[in-house]
Parts: sequence; C-alpha cells; structure tokens
Amino acid sequence: MYHQTLVYGDFIPLESEEYVIAYMRQDDQQTILCIQNLQNKETHFPLSSKAQVLLSNDQVNIQNQQLKLSPYQATILLIE
Repeated sequence: MYHQTLVYGDFIPLESEEYVIAYMRQDDQQTILCIQNLQNKETHFPLSSKAQVLLSNDQVNIQNQQLKLSPYQATILLIE
C-alpha cells in the first residue's frame, strides 16, 4: 500500500535541527513523513497537518501540532 510512495515517490528533504533527519516521500496518492532523532536527548518536530502513525520504534506523542521524539526514536507518518 505504501510501497510505491516509499520507493518511487519524490524525495523532499526537510529542515530540522542538528541530529534530526526528516524527509518526505510524496507521489500523487499520498505523502509519507520519515523522521529520526539521532541524539540521546528528546526533541520536537513541527507538523503542519494531521498525521497517522505507520511505524515507530517508540510511543508516538503528538500535541499542539508538535511531534515529540524520544532519544533515538524513528517514526514514519502518513500525512493526511
């Protein structure tokens, strides 16, 4: 279901703080946000729209359009 977007969708790098990697994969059907916190401290990442969790290695916490990322958390979200 998400394979086409992840493999063939446009790669769109996003601005983020140091030690955070964030990018989107986007095609005509959907937009997927991939974000990884590569540091040993918590951080936040702003979301511009609603998102559905597809995969994460930790509890996903979204409040006030902010994604709270635990240390070393990686999360994949479907942007609605």
